[in-house]
Amino acid sequence: MPTPFDDPNVVRVFNGFPDDQRAGLLRIRGLIYDVASRTEGVGPIHETLKWGQPAYRTPTTKSGATIRLGLPKTGGFAV
Repeated sequence: MPTPFDDPNVVRVFNGFPDDQRAGLLRIRGLIYDVASRTEGVGPIHETLKWGQPAYRTPTTKSGATIRLGLPKTGGFAV
């Protein structure tokens, strides 16, 4: 089951992605939440925008670096 969005600004960015890239980025988003939930010490994930891109971090535990999702100019999608 997909993790619901908390930030309407993030929803707007995802809705602005082309359909085929949005699907891939949503799969990656799901993996971020899934892996974090199964990894000891990670803590809750906070989803926000950084430089206009969906970004994920662990503010409680600060156990890693921010992950951003986006669309490179060369095509496809990227982490």
